[in-house]
Amino acid sequence: MVDRWKTGVAFSADPAVEAALGARLDPQVKLLFEENAEGGVEELVLSHVETNPGDLQFFIPIFRHFIRNDKKDTAQTYIDLLLEAYRKGTMETGEIALLRALLVIWPDATDPRKLLLEHVRRLYGESPNFNRLVAHCRILDAGEPQAAFKRFENWLRYEEGRVVYLATRGVGRVREINLTLDTIKVYFGLIGGLSFKPDEAARMLEPLPPGHFLIDTLDRKPELTVLAKSNPSELLRRLFMAVNRPLPLSELREMLAEIIEPPQWNSWWTAARKDRRLTVSKSNLSTWSDSADDADATLLGQFMAAPVRERLDLARKFAKRSPRLAASMAGELLKDAQREMQNDGALSLELFLALEKLPDPGLTAERAAALSTLVQLPDALDIVRRLPDRAMRKRALALVREHREDWHALFSQLVRSESDAQSIVLIYEALREFDPVFADGLVSETMSSPSNAPDFFIWLCRELTTRPELARFATMAFLQLVLRLLQGNVIKEQNASLRKLFDEDGVFHQVARRLDTDQAKQLIVLLDRDSSLEDYRREKMLKDLRAWYPETHEVKDTTFFVSASALSLRQAEFTKITTVDIPHNTEEIIKARAHGDLRENFEYHAARARQELLSSRAKTLHDELQLARPIDFARIDASVVCIGTTVRLAPEGGGEEVVVTILGPWDSDPTSNVLSYMARAAAGLLGKRLGDPAEFNEKPYKVAEIKVAEGV
Repeated sequence: MVDRWKTGVAFSADPAVEAALGARLDPQVKLLFEENAEGGVEELVLSHVETNPGDLQFFIPIFRHFIRNDKKDTAQTYIDLLLEAYRKGTMETGEIALLRALLVIWPDATDPRKLLLEHVRRLYGESPNFNRLVAHCRILDAGEPQAAFKRFENWLRYEEGRVVYLATRGVGRVREINLTLDTIKVYFGLIGGLSFKPDEAARMLEPLPPGHFLIDTLDRKPELTVLAKSNPSELLRRLFMAVNRPLPLSELREMLAEIIEPPQWNSWWTAARKDRRLTVSKSNLSTWSDSADDADATLLGQFMAAPVRERLDLARKFAKRSPRLAASMAGELLKDAQREMQNDGALSLELFLALEKLPDPGLTAERAAALSTLVQLPDALDIVRRLPDRAMRKRALALVREHREDWHALFSQLVRSESDAQSIVLIYEALREFDPVFADGLVSETMSSPSNAPDFFIWLCRELTTRPELARFATMAFLQLVLRLLQGNVIKEQNASLRKLFDEDGVFHQVARRLDTDQAKQLIVLLDRDSSLEDYRREKMLKDLRAWYPETHEVKDTTFFVSASALSLRQAEFTKITTVDIPHNTEEIIKARAHGDLRENFEYHAARARQELLSSRAKTLHDELQLARPIDFARIDASVVCIGTTVRLAPEGGGEEVVVTILGPWDSDPTSNVLSYMARAAAGLLGKRLGDPAEFNEKPYKVAEIKVAEGV
């Protein structure tokens, strides 16, 4: 927002001053100085004063040279001549620029300060704080006059009563300036008071000139509120006339926050934007034109200058504004579509299909012929795949079916790569209508090789229990397939979708309810060993299975396998406890009992407690030894990972190999990668063969070697 009321003197940036301060001596002047020919310099200066007094890049280096060489009187003489020329020619801006430059190159000069102060007084002289601020900022004696003037003018621009605009906050009024605390306090109606330092105010607050529309939002609020309801377009017109620039929608809303309350905004904006003088870009930048035709002309100009795809977006957004605009845009898009037929078939098809949605697409027969040509191209399948819009792909599929005899072959290829569920439905149902046997074959192929059409496979899984023709796949084999896909990361990009099949009352649950008891038991075992599902999904599935199939709660065969050495150690421990430790502790109890009063006999109670522990341990060992079975290493099949094997795992993508030995629960030593076959970490390895992918400690590996475990 440009401040056309008070542009500032010392505060506002001035490129002319910056350029002058960075300029070097004119080559001719430099040569005269080197020759000590100051008379020649004087002639050049006087000539320049007469012919080009505004050329500060010529004068400032000369004045700086005299000042640095202690010839300030000479400099002052030339400065006075230049100032007199400015005043004769009413070149006030030139005089201000000269004075500002002099503050930098000659900071201890008093005349430039006084003269610049008079210019500031003409702008802000009505300020009641003017003289107080002159003293506060030490305008006439500050060591850095330029900084002093900047600070002085900051204060003047934001004195009490001034209305300001703050982006993201809206319109506010200065309530107080506090020189002691060095703060400017501004009150914003919706958010209350905020305090700013003068330099912060200069960066963030825009002072508004008298009569500005945004001031009216504070001072004439009731009147503008009525106008907003009765004539939304007029309110917008006044706002845009005041700010004189396009506005982001968020900023426009902030500017009108005092007039239109948040609950009313959407309905008000819907009514206001019906005025065709208003245009809103895709990035929500709002622009106001003098007339609807001017707005259309501006939009058409943007459209003509835009690349093809951006043209398409502009046409979709604005073509309905007027028949003339629609016809102009459609005509150009038609040319683009015809041209792109030779370059980019997918873009050409997209353009032709988009034209069908415009109010005046034009040349219907030519478009129909072009559409037929495009869908009959050899790469029609790729063209359809590249269409970005679902509705367009649906229309393109209809055209393919209409114009090609081999459409079913194309459809069967397309469904393998299609990811949009609605498009898959259209293709699948078209193929079933064409030939149910052909469609069934495609389904069977996908269910047996999911990786060839992962998105189609997921769609089939979701439809398994709702489409009668898919019911034959709702079997135990399907459940095993899903678990196998998850464990092996066969279609890793679809793992999240596969896991969702296990959600409550999802496909996995529905199929699981159709199993017989033996299949249910088998599924429970698979889930117990599964490490690919999240705990909450696996536990919920197991809980439901046991509720649906109570007969699976049979007593489990708790026989387990251990190495002979581990079994021997447990047997030795049992023998020692029963033949040595318990008899010895029984003697200790008898001795302790002989010591008298048992209530205070510590030795007796300690011996009794130890006897209970020994008896409990002996009972546990006895029960476990009845169930433990030694691993027969001579009969182990090392072609598959099983109990009693050592497996070498090669990491996917490189890294260190891992060697894991799988034995019984009494052999477990995780620090040496010796795992119990009952452990979760081993579940992902059991049953794997050489070259199979496997997961260990949540990292992907391949089985590089399997052999019978040694040293046990």
